[in-house]
Amino acid sequence: MLHKIIAVYGNSYKTTTAINLTELITRRYPKAAVAFVSIDDMQPALPLIFPKISSDNSFGKLMSKAEDMDGNTILAMGEPAKSNLAVYGYNKGENINSYAKPIDTKIDDLYMYMRSIFDFTVIDCTKDVMGNKYTAKALINADVTVNLVSCDIYGLVFFDSQKPILEHSQYHYERFINCLTLNGAFEQDTMEMSDLLSAKYVIPYSKKVAETINMGLAFEKVPDKNYRSVLTKIIDEIVGEKSAEDLREHNED
Repeated sequence: MLHKIIAVYGNSYKTTTAINLTELITRRYPKAAVAFVSIDDMQPALPLIFPKISSDNSFGKLMSKAEDMDGNTILAMGEPAKSNLAVYGYNKGENINSYAKPIDTKIDDLYMYMRSIFDFTVIDCTKDVMGNKYTAKALINADVTVNLVSCDIYGLVFFDSQKPILEHSQYHYERFINCLTLNGAFEQDTMEMSDLLSAKYVIPYSKKVAETINMGLAFEKVPDKNYRSVLTKIIDEIVGEKSAEDLREHNED
């Protein structure tokens, strides 16, 4: 089985894309153990994903525990979304001041244990690679980074600004899959932007997908066929042909 860490980074639609990549992975590989990890402490993920959440589980609480990190603690702090999916994120009312800043070794331990416990770990990063240790360590530890860039002047400026940082060897820029994300508000020249940003995929804007998240239906089946088709191609590239065959055999066992 795979033990892949997938970082979702960029300047637009990170959470939406990360959620729907995760949903498609759980649907395609129902016997694979999957984790979704949101490290955003400005927009806590748990109340977004579970609007009626009553659990006090929290990513911040997990990382602030005094004892050493271990697999049992990680499993206990995950919020189940499906039989094969555990969700980790900040809870309602939490912010950057809710917990002490993490130490590097504990973050490394987190990703190490995530890799050993789960077949896929999808990390919803912030766009601040220099200021957020969880994001920096996610890119360092990731097997692949899905790099989302909005198809507009904001995306171009962001890309040009961050690329010199990301090309540092520790971030494994050769493992990045650059993707354009479209905005439904105006027309965009995807061909020119794809060339400028070396983007391999164009993720279409989907009102249906946005509505699903806003209705508190995260991790429901992606309702847009065209949107789902592009994300499926990205997953195929991430998994690879040989690993996909191994996963299919595992699902048939």
